[in-house]
Amino acid sequence: MSGYIAKITVLALLLCNASCAPEKTLTSIMIHGDSFKIERLVVLPFSNKSKEKQLDIVATRICENVCKRRGYQLSNVADLRIFLQRKQLFISQLTEQSTAEVFKEISKELRINAMIKGKILALNYIKVQGEALPEITLQLDLLNAQDGTTIVRSFVDSSGEDYRTVLRFGVVRTPTQLLEIMINNTVENWQHKGVIL
Repeated sequence: MSGYIAKITVLALLLCNASCAPEKTLTSIMIHGDSFKIERLVVLPFSNKSKEKQLDIVATRICENVCKRRGYQLSNVADLRIFLQRKQLFISQLTEQSTAEVFKEISKELRINAMIKGKILALNYIKVQGEALPEITLQLDLLNAQDGTTIVRSFVDSSGEDYRTVLRFGVVRTPTQLLEIMINNTVENWQHKGVIL
């Protein structure tokens, strides 16, 4: 009987620890206070500061899929590349060196009013109970495609351990799975806060 009570006590503590775990870090900086209605958008290729090659390509695809699942219409990034080639610009120069006039032309040609720009700032692996779990720091920006201004900027810091429920369940073991959760949660947060419609 005392063994049964001990098992129940351990299970209750585990459940409490899971439900009382600290919330994932999500810091959003609202640049413009009014709600922004996305009509059609393009996901710019993510930049990657981590040592994990190809993670930027994977993150870009994940972000496109998240936006599609949430009902947003997407323009193909290849059309953007063709436009920029004609202007003799690189995508990396787009948000750093371009004028409002260039954004206005892009918006008109691609029939978009929004852009999402992402940066993988860091990827590390942390040892938890003998497992190496990913830990990612991500920056996600929503831009007004008509003039290039930033509507909202979010910084997300999350690890695979953050999603552990009981024992070994819920743990996220790969960077791609973790990125999908982080990007989806960020876009959901933008919608929930009324940043985007």
